[in-house]
Amino acid sequence: MGIPAPYMLGGPPTHLPFLVDYFKKNSEFEIKTFYFGSKTVGKESIINKLWNTLRTLMLFVIYIIRYRPNIVHLNSAFGKGSILRDVLFSVTSKLFNQNLIFKIHGSHYDLLYTKNIAFLLIIKLYFWGVKKIGVLSEIEKNEFIERFGNKNKIIVLKNIIEPKKTLNENIYFKKEFLKTYGLFVSRIEEKKGLDDIILALPAIIYEYPNFNLVVVGNGSKMESYKEMAIKLKIDKNIIWLGYIKNENISIIYKQVDLFLFSSHFPEGMPMSLIDALDEGLPIVTTKVRFALSYFKEFKNCLFIEKGNSQDIVIKVKMLLSDKILRETMYKNNINFNKAFSKNIVGEEFSILYKQMIYNK
Repeated sequence: MGIPAPYMLGGPPTHLPFLVDYFKKNSEFEIKTFYFGSKTVGKESIINKLWNTLRTLMLFVIYIIRYRPNIVHLNSAFGKGSILRDVLFSVTSKLFNQNLIFKIHGSHYDLLYTKNIAFLLIIKLYFWGVKKIGVLSEIEKNEFIERFGNKNKIIVLKNIIEPKKTLNENIYFKKEFLKTYGLFVSRIEEKKGLDDIILALPAIIYEYPNFNLVVVGNGSKMESYKEMAIKLKIDKNIIWLGYIKNENISIIYKQVDLFLFSSHFPEGMPMSLIDALDEGLPIVTTKVRFALSYFKEFKNCLFIEKGNSQDIVIKVKMLLSDKILRETMYKNNINFNKAFSKNIVGEEFSILYKQMIYNK
């Protein structure tokens, strides 16, 4: 299994260790892991990328020859950069007659709907070499099938969700009595939707002056969004916490009243949404793939249209004014993640691997 280096950021390094641990404890399987993908945090030079890819490919071939695995499981994304690397591993697996599965932890529309002939040929080679491609939702699966066919190769695979350890106290901000808090957790970049929330805040605060937005994350747009808040005169209602390590973040979720997810991207299985579910938080979210596949409106969340600040105003006010709705979402969300436990998801992978091995 190819896994990301443990110090890398993002979702896969936080949940893939649980899958590895499951198979290490499962007597039916013997698992061998190696680091697959970037080993550098931040931007990487083209030369470093090429060298890292070639070195990993050589190691990959050595492992195949030495261990002759029944299954090769690689974790990646479906984007223009990753496909140029992954096609090499796909073709190599085919040449060595290996059962290869790619677990896709995020697919990008710029590649999914590309009309570039060169990329389309690369994608065709990529599909030629794999036996299965795992995506995170039925919606994403249907997008792949509609675009590339290969219906029998595209399947839905879950990520494992395990409860996080929680700090004993909130060392990041002091929750004030009678105030309500909404939470935004993401990289602060364009099209992640924080600007949509900030533009919605004046109307929300006008009716609910004790409402505050807690922002966790950093990024290139942070300073411009802070300036936007000052111009709108709502900067006192925003608490900027910056980047918080994944292992410490659950204490923040325990201190807030609702969760806001306003991304313009299709997303895969956003871990910030998962963390919100862990605490049973009422959720306001754009129609990202995971939410559309698994959530029901008014039971788990309220949906908003991407880029629509007025819609955010309406839905946040709806939640703040309706205690029964908040309690309903809490009851439904607090137990939501049980279906993604290590034992359940691990067993689903076990069944899939056996099917691949025995060609069922």
